[in-house]
Amino acid sequence: MSRQEPDIDFKTLKFSLRLLRHRLMGRIFEIALTPLDILVQSEIQMMSEPPRADLLLLRRKGKAWTEEQRRLLPDGIRDRNCRHHLLECKFSESVNEWAIQQALGYDNFYCRAQGLKQDQLQTYVISAKTPNAEFLQRLGYQNSEANGVYTTNLPILSRIVLLVLNELDNQPHNDFLRLFASRQSVRRQSMDDVTQRNFSEWSDEFWSMIFGLQKVYDLEEDAMTKELTVDDVIEIGKKIRKRVIANASPAERLAGLAPEDRLAGLAPEDRLAGLAPEDRMAGLAPEDRLAGLAPEEMEALLKQIESLLQQQPANRKPRKHRRLPKSKH
Repeated sequence: MSRQEPDIDFKTLKFSLRLLRHRLMGRIFEIALTPLDILVQSEIQMMSEPPRADLLLLRRKGKAWTEEQRRLLPDGIRDRNCRHHLLECKFSESVNEWAIQQALGYDNFYCRAQGLKQDQLQTYVISAKTPNAEFLQRLGYQNSEANGVYTTNLPILSRIVLLVLNELDNQPHNDFLRLFASRQSVRRQSMDDVTQRNFSEWSDEFWSMIFGLQKVYDLEEDAMTKELTVDDVIEIGKKIRKRVIANASPAERLAGLAPEDRLAGLAPEDRLAGLAPEDRMAGLAPEDRLAGLAPEEMEALLKQIESLLQQQPANRKPRKHRRLPKSKH
């Protein structure tokens, strides 16, 4: 007998996302990008001792992103073709000079630890909040590429690209970052867009995390009594997903599934259940319709056909046969 999992009392669950966001972002990118030959690691150790950076995206092969990879990579990253991409995330605090200095340190430490040239690594500061305009101007950061992507020409600082999540365009390739924007309207818009995607495109773990993150945001304003982990969020999402599926109509459960996914796991007789005989045989060639019949079954079928032919109306005109030419002797 299977163990019944305890239900979650969402009314009493309190927490903070302060230490959780970059781990969730890392897990989402890991699920989405690993099948595309992009290594995703969280809390990357810069040296034999701390500090650690938040996130690394490493293209395993090739000199440039493929179109399939670009489809899931956000603006600012998708158009830079170095192999190593280091992401330092700032979710609760505003970006300031110290955040840029910290990213520069990570950039230097990682290059030295990995033996890389500078053009083999790009380092980013991911900012959930919109930076102060005076700060951007002082450091020379300008929105020179896509919306939300800031670069500077000042020496040394030009190593760091600033990605502002609240300002990224509402495009599918930006959704995974926009899920962590500080503005609720941006998060909800991307959450709605992600949940409209084909369910069969992603794993159960991915959808459990998305549903869990959605619930976590609903509860974020509560006072903190527990620090959630990524596994906690996935567990919350699993329970929500089970409830959604249990309450959905058959049509809603099948919406978005390809025909082969709808029939997956069904026995042949179950797949054909409810179809009329002529519908079961539709599209099959005569030899395919008879394939698999035993000799005695073929003989019985021939007798049935002969019996049906004999029952045809007597006034039916006989079929004319073309006479063969007489042979000359």
